Amino acid sequence: MNEPFTLDLFLSYAAADRAWARGYLIPALGVPRERLITHDEFHLGAARVSEVERTTFIAPHSVASSHPSTPQQKTLLRSGRFWQSQ
Repeated sequence: MNEPFTLDLFLSYAAADRAWARGYLIPALGVPRERLITHDEFHLGAARVSEVERTTFIAPHSVASSHPSTPQQKTLLRSGRFWQSQ
């Protein structure tokens, strides 16, 4: 039985980009903070890969992004089970 998603979005960003993600990217996405999950909300002590996998069951969309000043900036978007590079 499929349970409904409890959140709208998983946002992944590098630790060095935390201030940019929280100060610019999250507001720009327009998703209420209580409707998204980041690494900050991962279960303490859980394996990171397990926590990323968990987000695919609780949020239908994901964004993995690097800061725009990074020369190889890449944004990955997931909707459902499909990833797309931007």
